[in-house]
Formats: sequence, C-alpha cells, structure tokens
Amino acid sequence: MDLSANRHLSPAQARQKLESASAFHWIHWLIVILSTLVTLFAWHFTSSEKHAKDRVQFDRQADQILELVRERMQKYEEALWSGVALIHSADGKMDRGRWNQYADCLNLDQRYQGINGIGVIYAVKEGDRETFLTTQRESRPDFKIYPEHDGEECFPIAYISPEKENLKALGLDMAHEPNRWEASQQARETGVAQITGPINLVQEDSHTPGFLFFAPFYAGDRDGTAAERHEHFLGMVFAPFVMRKLMEGTLQKDKRQVGFRVADGTHTLYNELLNTEPDFDPHPQFTRSVSIPTYGRDWTFQISSSKSFREATRDFHPLSILVGGICLDAMLIWIFFVTSRTAQRSLKYARSMTEQLEQNYEQVQQEVADRMRAEEALTQTNASLQQSQASLEKLLNELKRSNAELEQFAYVASHDLQEPLRKISSYGQLLREDYGEFIQEEGNRYLDVMVSGANRLKNLVSDLLTFSRIRTRGQSLEAVDPNAALQIAIEQLEVVIKECDCQLTYDEFPWVMADKGQLVQLFQNLIGNAIKYRGEKSPVIHVGGHDAMESFQFSVADNGIGIDPQFHQRIFEIFQRLHNRREYSGTGIGLAICKRIVERFGGDLLVESEIGEGSTFSFTLNKASFTLNKASQKVPAYAVR
Repeated sequence: MDLSANRHLSPAQARQKLESASAFHWIHWLIVILSTLVTLFAWHFTSSEKHAKDRVQFDRQADQILELVRERMQKYEEALWSGVALIHSADGKMDRGRWNQYADCLNLDQRYQGINGIGVIYAVKEGDRETFLTTQRESRPDFKIYPEHDGEECFPIAYISPEKENLKALGLDMAHEPNRWEASQQARETGVAQITGPINLVQEDSHTPGFLFFAPFYAGDRDGTAAERHEHFLGMVFAPFVMRKLMEGTLQKDKRQVGFRVADGTHTLYNELLNTEPDFDPHPQFTRSVSIPTYGRDWTFQISSSKSFREATRDFHPLSILVGGICLDAMLIWIFFVTSRTAQRSLKYARSMTEQLEQNYEQVQQEVADRMRAEEALTQTNASLQQSQASLEKLLNELKRSNAELEQFAYVASHDLQEPLRKISSYGQLLREDYGEFIQEEGNRYLDVMVSGANRLKNLVSDLLTFSRIRTRGQSLEAVDPNAALQIAIEQLEVVIKECDCQLTYDEFPWVMADKGQLVQLFQNLIGNAIKYRGEKSPVIHVGGHDAMESFQFSVADNGIGIDPQFHQRIFEIFQRLHNRREYSGTGIGLAICKRIVERFGGDLLVESEIGEGSTFSFTLNKASFTLNKASQKVPAYAVR
C-alpha cells in the first residue's frame, strides 16, 4: 500500500479504502479455482498411473497363463513324438507289454500332469481287419473294434496305458465320430500333431469336455507329399485329455489372481468365470480375449481379473489426493472468509478504539502502560523458558549418567552373584557325593533341584554378564578374519557337533570390521541354536553369505524345527523363550546377545523361517578397507561333520 498517497486522503476516504481491501475479492476465487484444478489434475494423473500399472500386472498374468498352456502342450507333444520314435525303432511293430513299459518310464502322473494316458492307434483297412483282431486277441481275448460302421478303413485304439483307467477306450474306432475322424485325417495328411474338437471321453463318466492329441507315424519319411503320407500312413500315437484336469494340473488357482474361460468355437472347454467360483469377480477391472492356434484348432481364452486381483491392487493414494485437495480448497475458502471477517472486525474495532481515544485520552495511556507491562511479562517468560531448557538438558545428562550406572550395576551384580552360585552348586554336589547314602531319596531329589537351579541361575547370570558387557567391555572394531573366528566357534562346539552327527558347511569370507571375540560368540550362538533346535533329524547347517558392495551379508541356515513368523521379533528380546526348559534348555538371552553384538557392529540381525522349514539368520558387516577392491566370489563350501 502506498503510504505517502494515503496521507493525502481524508479519514472517511481512508476508512472506505480499508473496508474495500478487507472484502472477499475475485482474486480469492481465482486461487481456489486454480487449486481445485491442480487437485483434479493430480488425482487424474495418479489414477491413470495406477490403472496403467494394474493393467501391466494383469497382462503379465494373462500372458503367463497363455505361455504355460503353450509350454504344457509342447511337452505333451514331445511325449507323443517320443512314442512315435519308439515305434519307428521297432519298424512299426509294437506289442502291449513293450508299450506299457514305455508308458511307465514316462512317469505320467508326475511329469505330465493333466494327461489321462498315452496310447497307439493303428490304421486298419477292411481287408486287414481280421488279421489285426487276431493279433490283438493274443494278449486280450475279448478285444473288439467298436462301434461298427460301413467305412473302408478304421482307426481303432490298440494300446493305451494305464489300461485300468482307460479300459473302455480299447478298440474304440476314431472313424465313428466326426471330431475324432476329422483330426485323424488332418494328422495323416499333414504329418504334424493335431488335436480334436471338443469330445466326451468314453472312459470318463463325468461327461466333461475333453480332446485327443494325435501324432502320426508312417512306414517311411513323413516329410514327403500329402499323397505319399496318405499311402504310407500306419497309425498315430495319441493322448486323451479332460480339459478340467489339464488346466488344474497346469495352472494352480492359488498362484494367480485372474480367472479364465477356454472355448473351441462355440463350445466351452473350461470355465472359471462362474458365480460359483469363490474368487470370481462379476465386475472385473480388466478383461482380455485372445485366440491362439492350437494344433489345428483355435482356442479362445477369455481372461478376467478376480477378487484377489482387486484386493492386491487396491490403492487409496489417488482418492487420498482428491480428498486432501478438496479439504485444502475448503480450508483456503475458510481462511479467506475468516481473514475477511477478521479484517472487517478489526476495522470495526479500530473505529471503536478511535472513538474511544477521542473520548478518553487517559484510557489510551493506560492501555499503553498495560502493553508495556505485558512486554515485560513476555521477557520474563522467555527467561523462564531458557531456564527450563537448561534444566531439561541437565536432566538429560543425569539420565545418561543413570543409564551408565545402571549398566555398571548390572555388570557388577551379575559378576558378584557368580561366586555364591558356584559355592551353592559345588557344596550341593559335595553333599550328595559324601553324604548321599545317608540322605533319603526325597532329600537327594531336593539336592538335585538345588544344584540344577543353581547351575541354571549361574548360566543366567553369566549370560546377563555377557549381555551387559557387549557395549562397555568390547574391543574396538578392527579388521578381522571371519574365517578364523568361525573356526574357533566350530572348535568350541566340536563335541556337540559330533554327538548329533551334524553336517556343517561354510564358505570363505572377506575380512570385515568387528570385535573378534564377539564375532566368535556370534557364530557360536547361532550355530549352537541351529544344533539345539534341530528336531528329530540330524542337523544340516550352512554358514554362507554374499557380497553387498562395501559390506558383506552373512547367513546361518539350518533344517531345524523353524519359527512361526509371528515370533520373528519376539525371539530377539531378552528372556523370551518359545519353548519350556523341558523341551529345550537355555536362558532366553542368546539371541538378544547376538542382536546386541550385530547392532554394536553397525548392522541388524534378521530371521527368515517357517514352522518345519528350518531357519536362516542373516546379518551384514562392513568389509575391511583393504578388501574393498577385491571381487567377491563364491568358493566351494568346506564341510565339518
């Protein structure tokens, strides 16, 4: 505001100008509108980014489904062509026993999940029908070709394994049904693998959609002309499939967040997009329809996101931006309104004060005196605050000193308790050895309890002493060879390693910055815990690690009983035990000591474990400076038994 110009205004004009300046102006509305536009832009941008990110995740899972189906069908095709190669190696002749032996070698249940079996179909002309039946009835007297038809040739199933589950299919003629016959002819003419259109397998009582997979074989080379292939055609190796079993064996539902439907033309082969499916989303975020050529047929995959996908991608960030922006705009309006109201009230108050000044000059002087007293009180308050800050700093220093004295007290108390405990234990053992025969059985039991309790308390005091000395009595950090520290820890555990037939392996590590004595104790505690919590089987322990730029991450992995994830933080607290002393001995301080040692080294101790799956404890230490330029490399693991 130009004060020199205001000096030439009359009091009424100056008052009018101030009242106009305190009103709610268009500039205020412009600021609110601009802020709202920025909020809407930010919300739209983050929503678009989230949508694009979710779309990428959906497309990745959809592509994974298509790729898994392609890979599984190629794997089945390889099995069929290996059967063709077997028949070629036998000059086109195959018997029941040899085929069953081949199918057993394939291990269908484990390596080819979803397949119902694998078999052989021969092309039998009308004149060769009786000879073919005679040959087949040598091993199966009740073998017959069915159903009957008037064609000049038939394509019966001669062998299929496993036979028990597919017994109804033996002798079935492919020529009796259009989908089977069309695919058979296509395989014969092209010399490549083909699948049928949707069919119901005769050996399946559920009447769910399925198909047959054909691989043709010939008396000669299948790379000739179509006429040559037709002339030298001998038959086909085939595999029957139920679409539901195929998909369940290939695509486990618990490992994906999308559902899909597979159709061959207008026929649905497999469908998860049903209201009966627990994870079905009636209003999916994303859908995709893909048609892929599949061995002579076109399979259409309709893929939709599921409820679990919606939950996994739920993100309130765009909404929070929108709500936060709206709240900010509302706050701006409120601030402008309050500021205007305040300015108007201030003007009204100024007018009132001016009138009061004109009426009572002495009252104004009194108010000036009151303000001066208020400023003096504020000065005194500031001084008081400075004094309080000094007192607070003094209290902080006293707290640090008290903590140091408390640590020293814990060390002294733990150290001084050891001697009385040793005497209790020693004299209890002497009493039992020298006078045990004069003491009743119950008295001996009391002595055992006393000695055991004294020993347990001595171990607890010893661990407490160690815990209290980690930060105050440790050596300064220096370059240490962890390989040497690990060897010392193994030597100290040598007896228990041999007793439990422990298989301990370890890698070679670079030098790190640590306290060697505490590093030995760290290795010893972690390996000892791995041996202690081994369960019923012999422990298998590996001490390994990997390079992490200027640091090195160590890990101690075992095959023990494992730890429930809900206790992963609790186990590092002092005196925390997950098992009673009858199951596993100990004081509950070991892992707390390990964590404090690692924290003193500047790292953090972490655990990865599941019940029954073993545990892996890992920690990171800074490498010694003279090893920073050496490439970290894995060397063959050394073993200790």
